[in-house]
Amino acid sequence: MRALHHLTLSLTLLSGMTLADGLDQLNAWLTDTAPMRARFTKAVAEKGLGPEVSSLFGEHYMEGDFLLQRPGTFRMEYRQPNWLMYVGNLQEIMGGDGRRNKMDIWPLDSALSSFPEAYLANPDKLQQDFTLTAAKAHDGLEWVIALPRQAHSPLRRIELGLAEQQIRQMVTVNRYGQHTHYVFGRFQPCPPL
Repeated sequence: MRALHHLTLSLTLLSGMTLADGLDQLNAWLTDTAPMRARFTKAVAEKGLGPEVSSLFGEHYMEGDFLLQRPGTFRMEYRQPNWLMYVGNLQEIMGGDGRRNKMDIWPLDSALSSFPEAYLANPDKLQQDFTLTAAKAHDGLEWVIALPRQAHSPLRRIELGLAEQQIRQMVTVNRYGQHTHYVFGRFQPCPPL
């Protein structure tokens, strides 16, 4: 009888608790994340571009480190298959390629469609450019769908998968149907950038 009482009490307490959906976790992540570092993998599938282009490019896999400090500062350092680094702030994104020994600079607003990871460092810009909605949980993650507010946006959508108030996955789809899938892991605090 005592065990039944404990079970009933536990179920009553659990029923009063609600698990944070994707929007709650995203809001917490956007407002509470201290400077951090994570490992990432990125897969780009050139679907929707037509068979002749798709067969030329296929899928590309990359990996590296993602560093973040809000507001607006991030660094994507690709280690495989080639060394690349992109650094962004609230005004611009700069990129360097180890093979070309060259640095390029793009204004932030015009570069966001090519570097959607910059939205993770710019919560105000994410909420300004997209309508955010909680989506159905799957693969052990709570999901948020971000749909562009502008009809002619170069990005059709961004999907963010969260667990334990961390971004674990991000999927972007551009206007040509190209899917880019990021997986983040091995989170750790880092010194300010």
